[in-house]
Amino acid sequence: DIEKTADLSKTVGIDMGIKYRAVTSDGVLYDNPKALATNLRKLARLQRSASRMWEMNGKKPTANWRKQQDKIVKLHARIADIRREHAHKMTTELVNEYGLIGVEDLNIKGMVKNRKLAKAVSDAGMYQVRQQLEYKAKALGGQVIAVDRWYASSKICSACGDKVDELPLSVRSWACPSCGAEHNRDGNAAVNIRNEAVRLAGIA
Repeated sequence: DIEKTADLSKTVGIDMGIKYRAVTSDGVLYDNPKALATNLRKLARLQRSASRMWEMNGKKPTANWRKQQDKIVKLHARIADIRREHAHKMTTELVNEYGLIGVEDLNIKGMVKNRKLAKAVSDAGMYQVRQQLEYKAKALGGQVIAVDRWYASSKICSACGDKVDELPLSVRSWACPSCGAEHNRDGNAAVNIRNEAVRLAGIA
């Protein structure tokens, strides 16, 4: 049995995204390995080559076409491995450090339906990160609290609690008009996610 080592007084909020896979309320940035993006050209080249072979041979499988398909399958597996290994390392660090982890209940299925975001969202592996956090935290006696996706984590000033009406996605840093506190968008969101998770858990 795994020893229940989680300390629920140690809390963190995580803002998941595309540029950074995660930004924590303690200011830790986890880079997105962008496994698909970095291998996209190679994958496209292999797929074009396989497509040409298929057409040239009357849409019949040949030995060379099968070899090309094997290369494509192996590259897809490598991309998945990079993504999974990075998520494993990151989530293990987080559950070992914190007992209560707040995350945003993102509508990942909806985000993937957006053509402009689909590849980047899939590459960030947000669902995979959430799953790993949940089962690892549970094994250690910790908790992952999902904060409602409509909670305005980015727009609320984590210093004074006031909320701005508008904050376009292009704005990555801002100053609170009420108290003057300077915020990094993702870091501020992560602090608010942590605070809301603590409130929802009833341990404030």
